[in-house]
Amino acid sequence: MALKGKNELERFTDKCGYNNIWAALKEWIKDSSDKLEIDGNDIILDDIDIKFTRNLQVDGCCFTYDAVIEADIAYTDLYRELQSKSQWFMMRCAAEVDDTLKLFEVSNVKIYEKIPTLKSNVTDNFVPVISKAQMDDEARAFLRKYCPKALLEPTKVPIREIAAEMGLELKFGYILSEDFSYFGQISFSDTKTRVYDLESGKSRELDVTRGTVLIDPEVFWERSLGCEDFTITHEVVHWEKHRLFADIKRLLHRNYYNAHRCPKPTYIHWNSDSTWSDEEWLEWHANGIGARILMPKETVAAKIKELKENFSYELLIDKTEFFVVLIDELATFYGTSRLTAKYRLKELGYKAVENIQLHEYDYQAYTHEIDEYKAFYEICESPELHMLVSMGMFAYADRHFVINHEKCVSVDEDGIPHLTDFAWANLEKCTIKFSNVRINIKESNRLFSDILYRGKTYETFQKYNSNDNEAAFEFARELAADYQVKAPEREKLNITFSQRVRQIIEAKNINEMRFQERTKLSKATFYRLQSEKDKQSFDTILAFCAGLDLDIFLTQELLGKAGLSFNGGMAHNAYMLAITQFPGKSIDVRNEFLSNLDIKGVKPLGEDLSK
Repeated sequence: MALKGKNELERFTDKCGYNNIWAALKEWIKDSSDKLEIDGNDIILDDIDIKFTRNLQVDGCCFTYDAVIEADIAYTDLYRELQSKSQWFMMRCAAEVDDTLKLFEVSNVKIYEKIPTLKSNVTDNFVPVISKAQMDDEARAFLRKYCPKALLEPTKVPIREIAAEMGLELKFGYILSEDFSYFGQISFSDTKTRVYDLESGKSRELDVTRGTVLIDPEVFWERSLGCEDFTITHEVVHWEKHRLFADIKRLLHRNYYNAHRCPKPTYIHWNSDSTWSDEEWLEWHANGIGARILMPKETVAAKIKELKENFSYELLIDKTEFFVVLIDELATFYGTSRLTAKYRLKELGYKAVENIQLHEYDYQAYTHEIDEYKAFYEICESPELHMLVSMGMFAYADRHFVINHEKCVSVDEDGIPHLTDFAWANLEKCTIKFSNVRINIKESNRLFSDILYRGKTYETFQKYNSNDNEAAFEFARELAADYQVKAPEREKLNITFSQRVRQIIEAKNINEMRFQERTKLSKATFYRLQSEKDKQSFDTILAFCAGLDLDIFLTQELLGKAGLSFNGGMAHNAYMLAITQFPGKSIDVRNEFLSNLDIKGVKPLGEDLSK
């Protein structure tokens, strides 16, 4: 029988049903040859060929369908000569595939006749046919089976316990890809899978059994527990709805489909696309049904009503803030990501959430937070970020680069800057946003500190992109007229470097002893900085500015009066960040930062660098 290969159902019929179909047709010809309108004797079945299949219906691991077969029938005519006749037949096939082929039966063989095609609940490639409108029904059926309480009252669905009840084994801590491109994996058979070790940077094979779910730790550590629960639910849906698809694939193509890895999307596809591959449809099902399992339609309205009863009047009338808080509360209660909660609200008719901006990084892998060391590496890589910081347009506070304006940043009694409540509530427009990028330190051409990342192969770094920060730039432009107000007012007089130093020393009430203590410079340097005769060095000026906790504006002013400036090199970038990132901190803290960078040409501030 020739293999047509039009779809997986035909391949399955050819590979797994050939003998059964042959035997059923042979038996039918033996018992019903009078229906063939053949005028001859010794009628036998010579060959069969699949023309097409239709009316596939799946129920769990069992399925039925109609197979239309063209049979070549040999016979001898009245003159004892061998003849052949082609005849189409239709028969009902029933099969069960659960890891392996359990059953294949043929019944109701008859001569083919055109009849209407019934609507199938799966494609001929065994992909379930589930529309967006049907996903609530699918989630409802799942919850009736595993957690009916969630359909009666607001309940956090115990998805981990449900997974165990389904026979699934959850395993955490295995890195699924070198570049962290996958969230989870569901194993449909006993197999070996490749995982990665972050510290060694090497991959190895891991033995997994059928029903094992691997969850990449990146899901929790860089996103949220809600995202982790959603990933588990996503894999559970794969097991519930797509196990037959995987078993058929593996049956037909050997080890082609032992496990399914779920990619880490930049965003969830909430609307379908007719051009998708089979695997993309599987992901769409798992995302859509998974969200509805965790936030079932039946309980959300009741939970919203319950939450609103505890909201203040001010919150209820501020629609934007109301939905931000509501989304956060729902995500916390149901154990989902905030992004999932937002889209569920939209699907349930709350159209106003569409324009709500969330600081949601579960699937976008964005962050507004960056530590001092990774900020240094990114400033060395990005001239634009370097410019924003060196010009003082953005200040560094609470591990964020925030618009340098009193509305966004305030200074405590110790001189340490902090984000204002307004900035915390509006990170998107008040602070710079970075994308999280996993970097292979050993293979990257970027320079990383051996001290900070000794022994590590991979590390997450924050990457600056101006296109991700339009909201912050727009708000910064709105506050542009206030920038000079934020910066200390300075006399625009044509004064010398030494005169400016004396002004600063007098304003800060600095004597010889305090000068030496705070800058780690000598008594002689205290007087030399105030002398019109001596030429000043870059290192001495930096130590003076760091020790007296001068901002970037004053630092660059003094460098300029001395005929110096930051040159944009790696060493100067390190010194610039020692000024900008540690306001209110001592020179010792800044020197610890410089020392940990372990950058050639960078030495502690305040030391005699000529030694």
